[in-house]
Amino acid sequence: MYTMENDPVPDNTQPEESNSNWLSNSLNLLLISGVLMVVGCFLPWVEINALFISLSQTGIETTDGTFVLICGIIIFLVALTGKRRNRSHLSGIAFAPTLICALLSTAISIYDLTDIKNTASEISSNSENFVNASTGVGIWIAAIGSIGALWFTVSAFVARKKVKP
Repeated sequence: MYTMENDPVPDNTQPEESNSNWLSNSLNLLLISGVLMVVGCFLPWVEINALFISLSQTGIETTDGTFVLICGIIIFLVALTGKRRNRSHLSGIAFAPTLICALLSTAISIYDLTDIKNTASEISSNSENFVNASTGVGIWIAAIGSIGALWFTVSAFVARKKVKP
């Protein structure tokens, strides 16, 4: 739009995303982190191969995986709610549950990742390589999503201070 003097008038009807890169928005990255957490819980966390037998256990088959799944869903819904309101940041009320979920899921997934890796290594070495145990791709994806959720939760909250009221 232009005024009579040809001075540009800002058009505030466009959503915030059109003014910046989609990946620079912390809520978008928080959405992606929540999706990674949820997807990682449905993939194998532990894989065991012994001769002709192959077994795996997904995250949702464990208590920890179910907890990470619930945290991922909460983080996803909080970020989606912020996006639906055309925000690029987390409000104070949304920050607390998102931060708690991100902290807990990060701690759980990193603990499980190291525990599974150590136990799998011990099983493989004690069985003289007849049994091959390893971490599954799901725990890695859930851990990456959890760490990302923690990082982007903090950056989405910090972005709140940069937005003019």
